[in-house]
Amino acid sequence: MANHTKQLLAESLKELLTHKPVDKITVKEIVAGCGVNRQTFYYNFHDIYDLMEWILLEDARQIIGTGTVCKDWVKAMSKVFKYLQDNEDRTLNAFHSMSRASLRNCIKSVFYPIMETILDSQPNAGRLSSENRKFLLDVYVLLLTGIVIEWIEGGMRGDYMFELNRLKRVIDCTATHLIDEFSMTI
Repeated sequence: MANHTKQLLAESLKELLTHKPVDKITVKEIVAGCGVNRQTFYYNFHDIYDLMEWILLEDARQIIGTGTVCKDWVKAMSKVFKYLQDNEDRTLNAFHSMSRASLRNCIKSVFYPIMETILDSQPNAGRLSSENRKFLLDVYVLLLTGIVIEWIEGGMRGDYMFELNRLKRVIDCTATHLIDEFSMTI
């Protein structure tokens, strides 16, 4: 039941985001759009930005899939980019309303499992210490996060497949070498 209520609130906010930015939307408008009361909203979310983050994470999980290892990460990421582009008004309104830290954390939490899969599939990845593994994951996740943020800031007009394929080349050319280098680090 709680998840159903969250979905109702999410759909209401998504509809409102097609017309205006988050900072111009009120809880009153969200609950009116889905027929629940303010108390129900606050039972499920701290504020509108909390709901916004929940939407971003849930939508990404639905697009990419959950639980299974994402072997074709370029295909998975292209689905994310296409979704963002297909929902341009909503994406740009959300992007311009969220704090950069909040947005970056949301994007990172979506990309982290994808990059984990990529890194763990590399030869000798098991030799990395947990500290070095986390460091390399952070490097690749921040790289991908930066590409997404730059693309959105550019009005989502660039060829995202070109950027994803360039990133794939970077990872393919560096991952094994970096794993070997960081496996030797004490």
